[in-house]
Amino acid sequence: MSTTKLSSLTLLLCIFIQGSTFAATAICEDRSGGLRAQLIELYTSEGCSSCPPADRWLSTLVPKVVKAEEVVPLAFHVDYWDRLGWRDRFADPSYAARQYASAKVSGSGFVFTPQVVLAGRNFAAWSSIGSVQKVVRDASAVAPDASFVLRQHLVTSGRIEFEVQAQLRQGVSLNNVRVHAALFQNGLVTDVAKGENSGNQLHHDYVVRKLLTSKAIDHSGKIRFQERFTLPDDAQMRMMGMAVFAQDAETGVVLQAMSAPLCTSVR
Repeated sequence: MSTTKLSSLTLLLCIFIQGSTFAATAICEDRSGGLRAQLIELYTSEGCSSCPPADRWLSTLVPKVVKAEEVVPLAFHVDYWDRLGWRDRFADPSYAARQYASAKVSGSGFVFTPQVVLAGRNFAAWSSIGSVQKVVRDASAVAPDASFVLRQHLVTSGRIEFEVQAQLRQGVSLNNVRVHAALFQNGLVTDVAKGENSGNQLHHDYVVRKLLTSKAIDHSGKIRFQERFTLPDDAQMRMMGMAVFAQDAETGVVLQAMSAPLCTSVR
């Protein structure tokens, strides 16, 4: 899997600093674009026999169906299928909780896999190329309600510090908006030994490995969100990226989204 799958809207800065403690550190800066990029969430599981086709769909979404600047794809692996005999190593209870919260916002009484959520709403027509293209491009024509500056700092080979500066468009309700930062990875492969997918080799892209959420936006519509990601033990940095999105927790509306490759000393 090529790192070209990791889309960076604008790379402004990449500086390499030689230090006495670490061989190299890097500081990289990216900004969100003028289009309203659409967040596409796939809720999936390695224990679900109907999920592999959706996983493959997400992998080929860019550039086969839509352009990189139009969407920010993420795969959230849920844990509620683990009881069937195969424990999904990418699953996290918090991702299932996010799916349940999304269902509550949209008025749905249940969750399922595979489920595609586009811009905070269930999107049942995900397998139709024409439907995806129309919905994404119609939504992208609406001006974004937020803008981001993302700065990443490679502290060590196992830790990334980042800062997101977000500005909401004037007039946007601030009460329930939060900024989210996701660490994701491409090119992951699992040989499944048990459960519904027993004997199959599964391939995954855009897999969320960590998800962090900011505090509330201040009265001016700005926030400075500073945090760090500790990379998983099986991390391959050249196959990883960060996604940032602002979302209203009450309505599910995604104000803007962006993604960037993980900052490394070879970027």
